[in-house]
Order: sequence, then structure tokens, then C-alpha cells
Amino acid sequence: MALSLMSGRPDDVVPMPPRSDYVSMEFGKRLSDDMARVDEYLRRVDARLTRVETTPIDLSQASLPTRLVVGIVVMCLTIASIFWFRTDAISANVAVLLAESHKQAELAAAAVKLQEEREQNKAQKIEALDKKTELLRIKIDSLTETMLIKARR
Repeated sequence: MALSLMSGRPDDVVPMPPRSDYVSMEFGKRLSDDMARVDEYLRRVDARLTRVETTPIDLSQASLPTRLVVGIVVMCLTIASIFWFRTDAISANVAVLLAESHKQAELAAAAVKLQEEREQNKAQKIEALDKKTELLRIKIDSLTETMLIKARR
């Protein structure tokens, strides 16, 4: 049943009388025909769905378009090449880091060796100075004795 509004208030809603002219009968007939077609379509869809649900899946008859297969292969190769290049770049970076680490270890070992040689050289110089000092002390003592001997005579 159609309703018409006389104003914006809900109190003024008045039901319209049913139409009995030719236009409304033709519309009703088309509407019922359309509803019958929709019902038939829904029955066919339900029948297909039950048939699809009960039919086992047979993948031996499944096929993919050639363009899709080529696209999938290209995408997989692209991803694999990205990983390969990234792994190669990481390997190169690791090799550089290992080489630098090895060089730094060699430099540290050389610095330790140089420090040991310097300490050894200092110890040798101190030992040489001690010997010179001892020699000078002996000479001074011998000169002192000689002078004392000469002074007594």
C-alpha cells in the first residue's frame, strides 16, 4: 500500500487508495513476471551450488592461462634474483668486514710487537747506562785511590 505525505509531520501520513487503472495492473503483471524470473534464477543458483558442493575437486582437469603461468614464473624469478643479489651484496659486505677486521687485528699485533720492541730497547739502554755508570764509578774510585796513594808519598 502506498503512502503519501501531506506535510513533514508523521501525523499527516494518509494511506492512498489502491489504483485499479490499466497502468497499475500492467506494472503488477511485470512485477510478478520479474519475481517469477528471480525465483527461477535463485533455484538454478541453488542447484548449481549443491552440485558444486557435492562434486569432488578434480585438479587433473584444472588449467591456468599461459600468461598467468608466465607472470608467476617471472615474479618468482624476480624475487629469487632479489634474494640472490641481496645475499651476494651481504656476502661482499661480510668479506669486506672480515678483511678490515683481519687488517685491524694485524695492526693491533704490529702495535703490540712495536711496543714490546720499544720496551726491550729501553731496557737495553737502561742496562747500558747502568754499565756506563758502574764503569765511571770504578774509574772514579781507581782515580781516587791513585790520588790518595800519590798524596801519601
